[in-house]
Amino acid sequence: MFKLTYSGVLIILNFLFFLTTSEVIALNWYQETTINNDRSGLIKITYWDAKLKIKESEIYQSLPFTEDKIRSFYSSDNNSIENIKINKNNSETTYVNVTIAFKDLLKINTAEGFLKIKPTWYISADSTVFLYKFDKNEEFKNLSSCIFTFELPTIEILRFSGIKTKDNSFSVKVDAESFSTGTTVFAVFKNSDDISASDGKNKDENINLKMKKKIRILIKNAAFFPLNYRLY
Repeated sequence: MFKLTYSGVLIILNFLFFLTTSEVIALNWYQETTINNDRSGLIKITYWDAKLKIKESEIYQSLPFTEDKIRSFYSSDNNSIENIKINKNNSETTYVNVTIAFKDLLKINTAEGFLKIKPTWYISADSTVFLYKFDKNEEFKNLSSCIFTFELPTIEILRFSGIKTKDNSFSVKVDAESFSTGTTVFAVFKNSDDISASDGKNKDENINLKMKKKIRILIKNAAFFPLNYRLY
């Protein structure tokens, strides 16, 4: 089976991008997130738009387009910037590539750029629930195309939103309307041998009865959990 890498996805996105004209080009976003067993990981973000729209702006459509602004926007005690690349060589477009290492998935929203993200990581006896909730965000409603890919610490994803790209990863396209109303990306995956529900380091300490009720509603409406799955 053919499997796309991060760079491969970007090449395809770039090709599709050049098929359009600058008059119809809108702000686009591609994010690839890799999560480890201990909830640490890496986020690679690429966003771009027509150079004529951005010009020399530091901030455009609420997103940073200079190195200083990018660092302040995405970094925190939990999130560290590993790489920034701003590509203005193309006559039509400006691209921003950012690589961010995070210590704890649940704390990525300590940076301004992730304030509207509410992750959940809940471990049961043999599987883990992963939720990536987007709170209502009017600032992102102007995004034309927004694709999120998540690579999880597992050999098998049991249920998920979007499409599976590998045995341990899936991709979801989020449209502008979903950002305006708020939405949730989800997955349930098998635990690895070295993870158990009793592992306090990996369990989401922020889950309470209200959150459990919301997850059960999501289970009922989306029907994405195994029938024998229970929240404890």
